[in-house]
Amino acid sequence: PRGAVTFDQVRFAYPSIPDRRVLDGVSFVVQPGERVALVGPSGAGKTSVFQLILRFYDPESGRILHHLRNNVSNPKNIILFVGYCAENTLGWRLREGHERVHILGEEFEVKAEIETLDSFSGHADHDELIEWYGKVTGPKKRVFLVHGEPERSQILQTALQMQHPESSFTVATFKQTVEL
Repeated sequence: PRGAVTFDQVRFAYPSIPDRRVLDGVSFVVQPGERVALVGPSGAGKTSVFQLILRFYDPESGRILHHLRNNVSNPKNIILFVGYCAENTLGWRLREGHERVHILGEEFEVKAEIETLDSFSGHADHDELIEWYGKVTGPKKRVFLVHGEPERSQILQTALQMQHPESSFTVATFKQTVEL
């Protein structure tokens, strides 16, 4: 359906761990305006679903039909990328300013505004996150951490605070409200 996000028998493994499939035969449809929550333990594939929707990665097999093809040509839209896009993916092409892109076999003119928040999200293990944080440019006064189990987040918080005392690190909690 037009405007829906559809996963049809999607299979996916990260290129860095090709023998560990994160998603295996996942299918679902989210209609425009419908709210859906992905719930599961750490490592269940929740983040992977979003990374696939945003085309940070491509699935091994299956199809992802999503809202991007229906909205990329509308100048009233903003397409927001949060974090890294692998080279030569659709997300990378959009971020690089390509005027035309192919989505699901069709060519589209990019008229939507493309924005990026590189300092908003990092997906990696403990050491990679510490290294990544040191490379992110711009002011970083308040940082909220969500990194697997709460104990892992607290360990990461301590390590980051020791290396970057100019920033404030907070381990995010369930239903926490923060005024910025």
